[in-house]
Amino acid sequence: MSVLLGAGDGSFAAGTDQATGKHPVFVTFADIDGDRLLDMLTADSSSNELGVYLGLGNAEFAARVGYAAGSYPSHVSVADLNGDRLPDSIVVNTFSASVSVRPGVGRGAFGDRIDYTVGQFPEAAAIADLNEDGSADFAVVNSLSNSVSVFLGTRTN
Repeated sequence: MSVLLGAGDGSFAAGTDQATGKHPVFVTFADIDGDRLLDMLTADSSSNELGVYLGLGNAEFAARVGYAAGSYPSHVSVADLNGDRLPDSIVVNTFSASVSVRPGVGRGAFGDRIDYTVGQFPEAAAIADLNEDGSADFAVVNSLSNSVSVFLGTRTN
C-alpha cells in the first residue's frame, strides 16, 4: 500500500510503501487507540483478515496486526457500537455472506469476533443511528440477493 501526502496545492508528494496482508481490497482510517493519530485498517481478502496498523504520526504506521475475519473480507467500518467509548470494527465478508464484529478492548486492539449472517455477496456496510435510540446501528448491502441487512444496536453500558 502506498501513502501519498498532500502538498496543499492539489498535488501529492512521492509515496511511501507500507506492507499489508494478502490482497488488501479496502482501507479506512480511524483513531482506534485514542492517541489522536489516525490508524489504518484494511480488508485483506486473500488472508481473510482485518489488518490493523497503529499510526505513528507523519503518515508512518506500526507493523500490521492481523485479526481473523470470514471468507474474502471486502469492507471495514469503525464505530463505537456498544457504547463503551471504544471503537469497534465491522468487517464485511463477501464469500461467507457474513459480517464480523470485533469489540474494541483499548489500546487499538480488538476482542473476540462475533459473526452475523447477511444476504448473498455482501459488499459494504454503513453505520448510523437508524432508529434514533442513541445506539449505533449498521446496514450491509448484499448485491446478489438485492437486499440490505439491517442490525439495530443496543448498548451494553
